[in-house]
Amino acid sequence: MKYIFANWKENTNYKEAVELVSLIVRGLGAESFLGKEVVLFPPSVFLIPLQKILEGTSILLGVQ
Repeated sequence: MKYIFANWKENTNYKEAVELVSLIVRGLGAESFLGKEVVLFPPSVFLIPLQKILEGTSILLGVQ
């Protein structure tokens, strides 16, 4: 299994974080992500709202 970890620390505000996660969710249909585990590490203050966006996907959330 290959892993993709995305850690963007405190470099987004709420609106930007939601937009970024939404784009990632849409982009994961791409062939380049097949067979890879994707884990996002957003700013901790956005974990709960982003978790709701990721429901029903295989994308995982991590904490910094």
